[in-house]
Amino acid sequence: MEAAKKELEIDLALAEDPTYSYLHIASDGIGLRNKSETLMACDSAFKYLRNENNNNNQQQYEDLTYLLCYYTQIEEKKKAEHCYNILMSKEHTTTEFGRLALAKYHTEFGDIRNGIEDCKKLYEESNDIYVRYEAAKQLFSIYNRNNEVNNALKYAKLYKS
Repeated sequence: MEAAKKELEIDLALAEDPTYSYLHIASDGIGLRNKSETLMACDSAFKYLRNENNNNNQQQYEDLTYLLCYYTQIEEKKKAEHCYNILMSKEHTTTEFGRLALAKYHTEFGDIRNGIEDCKKLYEESNDIYVRYEAAKQLFSIYNRNNEVNNALKYAKLYKS
């Protein structure tokens, strides 16, 4: 967390884009289970992105995808919905991480079947071991939460191996 905060300090001193630094702080906050730090960093990144004039930028789209993921993880539904609506209003290429974030959003805020299908597709189609791991982990979590023991065990084995 301290390194990410130092990174932000340097970005601000050099008048550089601080979005990555805010996202790094948010990521650290998630890992440390520090909702207030995560929320502050996400809100700051979102505010910065909204002030940018380049609304068609692929990088901005990807940054919003991270914000969607982080807001979803800390259960900030309204802010996650806002990011989701912005993302859905733009035409961009969605990365596999973006598809994972959208699946997480769907499963956490009501559209569980869509989230399951997204995760299954990602698990089956991706060549990226990290994406496959995260998709299996999300599937395990969904099935475990819904007491679907056989499916939960199937995906627990996949993400543990």
